[in-house]
Amino acid sequence: MELSHLFEQHVFTSLEKQHKLFRMTGSSAWGMDLQAGQLSFQGTPYQFQVSLLGTQSDSSGTWLWAWANDALNAPRRVVDAAYGLQGYGEDHGIELLTERSFEVRRADGYVLSLLAVGLHDYSAFYRCPYPGGAAFIVLDDSRIDEKPGFDLLGLSTQVTNIMKFYEFNHRNALMAYLTARELKHSVEGEEVRFQLAEGDEGVASFDAAGRLTRLTGKALGGHGS
Repeated sequence: MELSHLFEQHVFTSLEKQHKLFRMTGSSAWGMDLQAGQLSFQGTPYQFQVSLLGTQSDSSGTWLWAWANDALNAPRRVVDAAYGLQGYGEDHGIELLTERSFEVRRADGYVLSLLAVGLHDYSAFYRCPYPGGAAFIVLDDSRIDEKPGFDLLGLSTQVTNIMKFYEFNHRNALMAYLTARELKHSVEGEEVRFQLAEGDEGVASFDAAGRLTRLTGKALGGHGS
């Protein structure tokens, strides 16, 4: 299975989880204890158990999996997420998930984290920047899972942002999300009409290549978008 297909299958469900996490933590300053596998946010009551996927270097433009980082001094349980993706790659013949390191032009930390959240049902991921790069971790916490999912504004914001940076079939990705979440939807030519779990209704229009051209709708409170 190609990485691009997996990305389309999971990108919007994973972004919905990012939407939930941001509602809890906002832009609060973070702190991480890697040995304990814990991430906390200043000024909030939240502390999460985390697992390290890998690191991305700004200078070399490369990704390094946590399981391949010989300099990493952390318990095995703190890197379980990285081993989980390695195993998935071995089982399904996906080289990027089994190579120790590679250039981020092939897949960067955001793409790999979105895949990890979708494939292994983590609650969200977080990018932890440091001088010269960033570590990407996944979180597993029922408090995140229990938060409300996308409203129309949240979906529109996340979709607009991801479209700026990555090439993928937007129609396929939306259909995968609606199907996975078992949300009411219908297809009429190049339009997909849907209702989100929180009640907002939307209409997405696409061109022949599956690129989103318009997203409109009606919020539950009656405010158009």
